Amino acid sequence: MKGTAVCLAAVLFAAAAVGCGESSLPAAAACTAPTPTPTAGPGQAGSGSASRYLRTVQDGTGRLTLALTTFRGVYPDRTFYRSSQFRGDFVNYAGQATCTATALSALNLAANAPSRFKDFDGTFKATLADYAAAIIQGRDAVAQRNTSKYRNWWDSMDALELRIQAALQALQN
Repeated sequence: MKGTAVCLAAVLFAAAAVGCGESSLPAAAACTAPTPTPTAGPGQAGSGSASRYLRTVQDGTGRLTLALTTFRGVYPDRTFYRSSQFRGDFVNYAGQATCTATALSALNLAANAPSRFKDFDGTFKATLADYAAAIIQGRDAVAQRNTSKYRNWWDSMDALELRIQAALQALQN
């Protein structure tokens, strides 16, 4: 799992660097407070119980979904807008989603967690790495003002949201 976290951190570092030389995109805001992470209770190994881990993941994925839904509520129907307001709003969305994905990828599951949680954790962190890569692609599309790439990003986010929800559903059953 540490390899996935390191990979995600590298992808997110690249995401932060993407806009450095571009005048068409404003700089993303720095992450404020990290997502609360589960902590071990008495007699628990690792950094969090399975139930705390699940609640934290549900909260974080809810924030990812809300950020995307809010952005899409303002800019619906896969429509690419050429305004500076759109670009700024996309950068804000992407920054918020990146911060949340980074915090979620840093979650550690208790060593004594049930195997279904361990299976989920691996799948979830791989999905978060894909999510971070998609955010970079979206940011590139907006920076380049490329409508086709933006629509590809939109579709990839639909698929990633479905992957996250399916994994959560399987974990909860």
